[in-house]
Order: sequence, then C-alpha cells, then structure tokens
Amino acid sequence: VSTLSATVFGKSATATAGGGIFSALRVVWRDLPGDSEYMLQRESRKCCVIGGAGFIGAHVTRMLAESGRDVTVLGRRGRSDVSLPADVRYVSCDYGSRDVLREILTRVDEVIALAYATVPQTSFADPVFDILSNLPASVGLMQAAAAEGVNKLVIVSSGGTVYGVAASLPIGEDHPTNPI
Repeated sequence: VSTLSATVFGKSATATAGGGIFSALRVVWRDLPGDSEYMLQRESRKCCVIGGAGFIGAHVTRMLAESGRDVTVLGRRGRSDVSLPADVRYVSCDYGSRDVLREILTRVDEVIALAYATVPQTSFADPVFDILSNLPASVGLMQAAAAEGVNKLVIVSSGGTVYGVAASLPIGEDHPTNPI
C-alpha cells in the first residue's frame, strides 16, 4: 500500500492505493484542485516533469504522455542516455538555473518535481551539503511556478525514508521519525 499526499497552493489531496506509488499518484493528480475551465481541457495540458528520466520519473512521464499530455522532461543526463516516449521533449539542464526554469515554465500548465541532488547516505553524512544542494532549487521552482502561473505543482519526496516503517497510514506530520 502506498500513500501519497500533495498540496497545491494550499489545497491538499491524499490517496492510499494498493497498486503502489503510481496508482496513488494517479488518484492524487486527478483530485488536485484547478479551475473548472482548466480541468476540462485535459487533452491540451502541457506538463513538465523534473527528473522525468529517473526510475520513478520515467514511469510517471510515460503515464502522462499516454494520458494525452504534451510532456517536457528536465534532466541532468544527455538525451541518448534516457529511454522516453518519442513524443516527449527532453531538456538536459540544471533545473536550479532560474533562466532555464522560467523559459520552460512559460510553456507548461503542470509541473511534477522528482529530482533530488543527493541520496539519504550523503544527506546523513553532510546535511549542510544536502540542504545547499536541494533547497535553493526547490524554492526557486516554487517561486518560478507562482510567477509563471503554473496551475499544478506536485513536489514528490521520499517521506518513507524519513519515517521508516509506518506505525499508521496515512502518515501524518506528527508521525515519529525512524530514518531507514
């Protein structure tokens, strides 16, 4: 069972799905708020997936492309290093670059952020490096999304890594931490 929560401009959606993280992501994505005219224009949505060529990102990207969305992936690897649907646009860049990010966000309605510059082992060994590597880019993304009028912004994080084995579901903000 996977639990996924998302908050978009102060409105939240949560899903628990027996089919795993991708089923939960489908439910949350469907239930996130947006104005009614936007919600009716499903086939014309343009989506940016940051980290969309990674393990989870490639699955999410494929799912979005299959739903009829025009998908742009931002990633750190060269295009020849990734396997994505042919109609998905791939941009190799550092999403922490505000100029690149703003240029991309002017052309999309939705953003899913899956990229993270460190892994749990390095974040435990050097938490300051972890914060400096990830926080500025995430804050810049939120600022740029707000400035460009992005309708949906979903930031995916590995909360399970922090909470460990869940004592109860869904995992609340007050759940005890037991890092894996």
